Amino acid sequence: ILQQLIVDEPNYWQAHHQLGLLELTRNNQADALRLLREATQLNPFSVIAKVALAEAHWFFGNTERAITDTIRVRDGQPENRHARGLLIDIHEHRHEYDLAAAEHVGVDFGTQVTAESYFAKRQTLADSTPPMFPLLLSGHPSFASAKRLPRATEILPQA
Repeated sequence: ILQQLIVDEPNYWQAHHQLGLLELTRNNQADALRLLREATQLNPFSVIAKVALAEAHWFFGNTERAITDTIRVRDGQPENRHARGLLIDIHEHRHEYDLAAAEHVGVDFGTQVTAESYFAKRQTLADSTPPMFPLLLSGHPSFASAKRLPRATEILPQA
């Protein structure tokens, strides 16, 4: 389906992105990287596509490229969580807990970051908001009155 969609709509970056992710799960390095690169070329403003490409580099063993590309994305949009999340994953995987801690904006991990102290602090940071809840809260008519609750202001972007 995705391959046919790319044939029918060659500029539809989401199809390139999704097929690239599928090829990533199939361990088809050349196709995954090509499709994800095409997605970033078709939509150079998509942080999701850029981070997916960097993640693919990491999965295929090019960690330094993944870090470099992800830092570039993070620096361009420091408020975006996707790039920071990938950097956190990479640094945790490499046992670089001080670097992982630095990506948690506004969180004090202390001066001596060990694996134990890092994971103990990180465990307290988990967001208990279900991922689909902001979408429901923002758009579903049944939640209209809930939008005025104090917790809603924490979840929904402010206009």
